[in-house]
Amino acid sequence: MDHEWRMTDLHLYPMIDVLGRLLAMLVCVDEAVSGNSCIRKHWSFYLRSVHLVHRNSVKFGMFDSPIEALVNVLMKVDLQIMSGYVLQNSFPISFGSDNPTFGENMLKEFVHAVKWSKKRFELSVACDAPYHEHLVALCSLACFLHSVFNAVDQKCLRVLMECCRKAPVVVLCNCVAFCPAKFLLRKISVGIRSFDIAAFDSSISQHPSLFQQRCGDVKRAFERLRLAVLRLQLEVGGFRRWQDNSVAELQRRNDLFLNGLSAAAFVGEHVRTLLALISEDAQFIDKRVLLLLFRIVDQLKARTVPVHFVREACDCSFVAFYRSLVPLYFGLCLKSTEVSYVLDLQSFFAALNDSCKMLRDGICHEADAAATVFEHDVWHEFEQVLMRYLCQEVENDLRLSLFSESPVENEQRFSNHKLYYSLIHHRPIYFSGKYLDISGNYSLVNALNQKPAR
Repeated sequence: MDHEWRMTDLHLYPMIDVLGRLLAMLVCVDEAVSGNSCIRKHWSFYLRSVHLVHRNSVKFGMFDSPIEALVNVLMKVDLQIMSGYVLQNSFPISFGSDNPTFGENMLKEFVHAVKWSKKRFELSVACDAPYHEHLVALCSLACFLHSVFNAVDQKCLRVLMECCRKAPVVVLCNCVAFCPAKFLLRKISVGIRSFDIAAFDSSISQHPSLFQQRCGDVKRAFERLRLAVLRLQLEVGGFRRWQDNSVAELQRRNDLFLNGLSAAAFVGEHVRTLLALISEDAQFIDKRVLLLLFRIVDQLKARTVPVHFVREACDCSFVAFYRSLVPLYFGLCLKSTEVSYVLDLQSFFAALNDSCKMLRDGICHEADAAATVFEHDVWHEFEQVLMRYLCQEVENDLRLSLFSESPVENEQRFSNHKLYYSLIHHRPIYFSGKYLDISGNYSLVNALNQKPAR
């Protein structure tokens, strides 16, 4: 095995990825069906090989950072294997079971694998390797486990929380944004509450003169919004405790409705104020701020459903909130060179779809008309802002290349544009009952099929 990997070190990462998927399949099929111990031999051999690469990284051409070279792909494989453990134990469970339980073998193997992931996470933090993906993988795995069994074992959760406590608040909140399971939001809500100060303090340090006043205004707006959310939670919590049908309780219920409606309007007002402050300086927006706002809205939606008047008031704020973010978010997609923005378009449009559904399911008489206008505005922004800009940029790059017989000025940007097209073409965006048919834009398709001059 040592000799094989030494000769093919350039193909090491794809090989480990494929091996991880193979082992995950073996965990599901081999152990669950026949119950033999074959997978344990595969798994032990795989671990010995991986440890060999870690201890002898120089032999495999990894001179700079032996940990950073393999740590990302190892975490991905860990996630695949542990997902296999979860699926293996979900086979004997009848569909719709109210009280699924963990298998003893699965729990033991799962906790062991999570502890290994924790050690790898700590190593990546110690050597300044990018550990964002590691924490996201652990949080995603916990969410997957929760979605299958409707619970998370305390040992697994304790290990996850230990990792969360060692992560910076910004990294932690990004993980929450990608893993919006309710149990995870409850467990690390402290990180969300402290994220506002940490994020904007860092922005102030990065732009001490230009954004100092603006950051101060936005910080105060975030604090007012947090207090408004707290007030709304208290009002809704008081309504949930109402059980009596006496006259006094009916009056109390009516007061709670009015107070809840006032609190919801209060939240909506601060959301709009915050957006107005941020939109005045478009370059101040970054992904952390957007994801935090998404989480605030998601938490509000989850906590205000029982009170119809509060929900209706909040729905109006949510729709206005998403509508305000559409051009800002598209602008970020165009300016950024990160592939993650392209992938996040899917989840962003899923949130927009939820907003439309909330409107149409509401009790407001003007809901359908408002939803129609909202859908039209979103499509207009997407087609005119994002796709039109993308087409123009690609054509400009190609025109300069073809007519001047010179290479593309920014080849990385051109590759990113082609990647936008490829991802959207193979994973069409669904919104308002239809898919975006990017293949109908013949100008863009023809441009992207061209090869720039070298």
